[in-house]
Amino acid sequence: MTYLPGRGLWVIKKAHSLGWRAALHLAVAPP
Repeated sequence: MTYLPGRGLWVIKKAHSLGWRAALHLAVAPP
């Protein structure tokens, strides 16, 4: 299994950023 630290870290950061945005949006404007 080949692991690319740079890309892997980018994906994790991207997912984390999107997660924060979604959480913040839900907190500010609940359904």
